[in-house]
Amino acid sequence: MDFFNSAQFAFITSNAGGSETQGAELQLGGVETDARQNLDGNTRPNAPKWSGFVAADYERPISATLVLGITANMQFKGSMALIATDPAAKQSAYETYDANVRIATADGKWQLA
Repeated sequence: MDFFNSAQFAFITSNAGGSETQGAELQLGGVETDARQNLDGNTRPNAPKWSGFVAADYERPISATLVLGITANMQFKGSMALIATDPAAKQSAYETYDANVRIATADGKWQLA
């Protein structure tokens, strides 16, 4: 038996042509790593105790057909061992930064960054 009646089940999408959305997006993330030792008791290489990131994204229409976007992010990694058997071989904590500016069509067909 089939109880599905396609004449009564439908998704309706209304025209929202007059709608305008503005705002920004912010993302945060981080982690503390406890399992930094291998079976021999040595600290695993490239396993920082702390790592995290912050990212922000902003888009705004600049005309009826174009959108300007800006993105920036920062990633952090705490100090870490480089060689499991050599505790003196360490990488200091560091951050990396990245940003871009882009222009795209409002319909999303192309983007120049």
